[in-house]
Amino acid sequence: MRGISETISTVIISSVIIMVSIMIFYIATYSLTTTMQVSEYGYMKSSMINIASSIPEIIKGTSISISVPKGSVGVGYSIQNNIVYEVDVLTSSGWKNIIVDDSPSAIVIRSYNVVVTSNRIIYGINNLTVNDIAFIPTIWEYYKDGASIINFNTSRFYIHIYKVTNGTYTEIYIRIYYLQLRPKYISGPRTIMFVPGGKVIEDQINNIEGLVIREINSVTGKTIRSYEPSKLFSLGYKVNLLLSVDRLYVVMT
Repeated sequence: MRGISETISTVIISSVIIMVSIMIFYIATYSLTTTMQVSEYGYMKSSMINIASSIPEIIKGTSISISVPKGSVGVGYSIQNNIVYEVDVLTSSGWKNIIVDDSPSAIVIRSYNVVVTSNRIIYGINNLTVNDIAFIPTIWEYYKDGASIINFNTSRFYIHIYKVTNGTYTEIYIRIYYLQLRPKYISGPRTIMFVPGGKVIEDQINNIEGLVIREINSVTGKTIRSYEPSKLFSLGYKVNLLLSVDRLYVVMT
């Protein structure tokens, strides 16, 4: 009987050891997987911030690409079909409405295994207008529908206002620049390529009498946000508009 008891004890101990070993294995595997997922998400976040800070070079014609990890990170895009960005210009002939973007898009990076607890901007500012080209992109980080999301968009206007004086004659120039983001899917290795797409609009309108930049809900027709430099038109100077719109293709494979 003693021999049988020792055998049973040995079996029980062996079973416990095996179970503990299996648990340790699964815990270690889960920990390793979680670490890898967090690392991949952090890599994509850093990469998108680097892209955003490189926008001035991209605008000048430089193409930039980043690789996408083959793990848990998903890459896609969203299009706001109900949002329109336009520049309204008043001349002696009346108002002219120039649509600069009727399908503003964003690059969306998603991870279901990393939890982000706050909604925050990790690059740029959430304004309709900016005074630095480097802040045309904005990157949001937030949690939605069970996933942590990185949202990269360029839906804002760069504005530069300056005077040109020739003797006693002075003119004011308002330079407005907008960068359209246009995502595309093609087959290939997992990469995201940012490729300049050239000019969409290049226009100069002289002697304008009013200017309004709008973000509009195209369904209701209501203005969501607007910018109007009305004080410029009360200074007694001739005011000219320089409007430039470029396109940036984001090719995802």
